[in-house]
Amino acid sequence: MNRRAFLHLSAGSVALPPALGGCADDAGPKTTFEGPPESALAEATLSKGPWVTILAPGTVRLRFETFEDVAVPVVIHVDGIRSDLVTTTSTTAVTWAWGFEDAPTEQDLPGDYTVHDIIIEGVPTGATLDWEVQVTDLPAGSCLPFPAASDPITVCWMADTMYPKSEAVAGQALVMAPDLLLHGGDFQYRSSPTDTWSAMFANLAPLLRSAVFQACIGNHEFDSEEESGELYDRLFSGQGGSQERWYAFTYGPLHILMLDSESGALSDPAGAQVAWAERALDAAVSEGRTPILAFHRPTYSLSKHWRSDTALRDSVHGLALRHGVPLVLSGHVHGYEHFVVDDIHYVVDGGGGALTYDLEEGQEDVEALRPGESELRLVAERSHGCVELVVEDGTVFVTRINEDGETTDSFSFATS
Repeated sequence: MNRRAFLHLSAGSVALPPALGGCADDAGPKTTFEGPPESALAEATLSKGPWVTILAPGTVRLRFETFEDVAVPVVIHVDGIRSDLVTTTSTTAVTWAWGFEDAPTEQDLPGDYTVHDIIIEGVPTGATLDWEVQVTDLPAGSCLPFPAASDPITVCWMADTMYPKSEAVAGQALVMAPDLLLHGGDFQYRSSPTDTWSAMFANLAPLLRSAVFQACIGNHEFDSEEESGELYDRLFSGQGGSQERWYAFTYGPLHILMLDSESGALSDPAGAQVAWAERALDAAVSEGRTPILAFHRPTYSLSKHWRSDTALRDSVHGLALRHGVPLVLSGHVHGYEHFVVDDIHYVVDGGGGALTYDLEEGQEDVEALRPGESELRLVAERSHGCVELVVEDGTVFVTRINEDGETTDSFSFATS
């Protein structure tokens, strides 16, 4: 099933009355769930999720996957006003398989899997969204999909997640209590027989109960054709309302472009993705938002992933310079590097759990080809960890926390 067909099959929406910001079945606010009798619960078992994704201003999607092909009731509260909904579903025959029976992690098994969607339109700025899925264990969560530009927010960036170290990184992320979780790609690694998509979702589950979740694609999503299509595209299609693997969304004062460095010709300044990014950045800046770029493969590194070809760097740096982008996030390198180029912070953090390596391996080659470039790197640490962005009072405070809870790096910049 191609991505466009899946988007069509999984589309469904519930419009919230503009005056209330929710579908009300009672007059007063209700902030606690009233669980149904056990006989009223859907006979379905969650295999991945749930998680909340931003599709467009005021529009979000609650998505999860089950083994069974059956619609599931979901209770939604928007600022305490209740709505009882039922998922739209799309079932796909998945051939992807990974892991082994006696592994400490859950296997990815082939079979029919059903994706469930609840799409909610008209969510007001500053409204809290609470949800509860009506299956046996009643998974529930609460998030802030559309903070006001003046609201304090916390954003977490992680990438390159691999069992078992990803558990410690997810634990550090949970301490941050992020409102928004960004994943920079490489969700799991076929080089590890215990590293599975099922395990990754289980590991992130506590974070997904309280944070909006947005993702971009990495190179390891292309370890096989079925992985990119049956896992990434099937589960993450439609983010930001896009039918491509690149998209943008606004979160408080930030406008974040989640780009595709792997299959979207991001290095081509005349290509479709760059042309789209130019328009998106123009719109964001005109609205007074602070633009941030995020994608998987870094443009600056002194590790083994340094690049002699600067086409990707030139394309991205040109975008950032033309539109006043203060921060570019990427992963791919299994550790942490921080470069500053023309007052733009390039943060490389692929320390989400995959095996680390020497971050100086490419330094001699880089210096031989481009003398002085290594001086652009301010901080490096070979460690697992993730990045926290706290936005408050017109300032973005950026902190890298390693798996031991120690601060690797910190800096700040003003919002637009």
